[in-house]
Amino acid sequence: MEILITLIALSVGLVAGFFAGRAWSVRHDKTAALSRQLDETHAEYSHYQDQVDQHFHKTADLINNLTHTYSEIHQHLSDGAQRLSKRTLAKTSIEQNFLRNNSANKQPTTSTQENPVADINNPYEPPRDYAPKTSDEVGALAENYGINSPTQRHQ
Repeated sequence: MEILITLIALSVGLVAGFFAGRAWSVRHDKTAALSRQLDETHAEYSHYQDQVDQHFHKTADLINNLTHTYSEIHQHLSDGAQRLSKRTLAKTSIEQNFLRNNSANKQPTTSTQENPVADINNPYEPPRDYAPKTSDEVGALAENYGINSPTQRHQ
């Protein structure tokens, strides 16, 4: 009888060991699969970072080339204007205008020059991001802008 109990205990142990081994191998397989997936994702991310770095380095190089080419074109046009102009020009009219408008000793705006667009000596006016107003109008940044007086509200 002892041999029978030993054989039953041994078979129960073998069956339990078999199922425990399968459970462990399934977990190990899942862990190995997740580890592989993590390694693949890390490799893809590293490759993506390299592509982004290459993209921005190439963009910077192209912008530098564009800037250099623009400078060369500007110099070529300036030289051509100096050489090919019928009149001898010390500077082109655009350069003269730029120097006149951006000089350090620029005169303050007087009441006769409130609208520089109308200035005949200044044909190149940069675009404005505001609408000009007359001196009697209330500006958009004034504290009373858009507020009507009580007498105007009831009329």
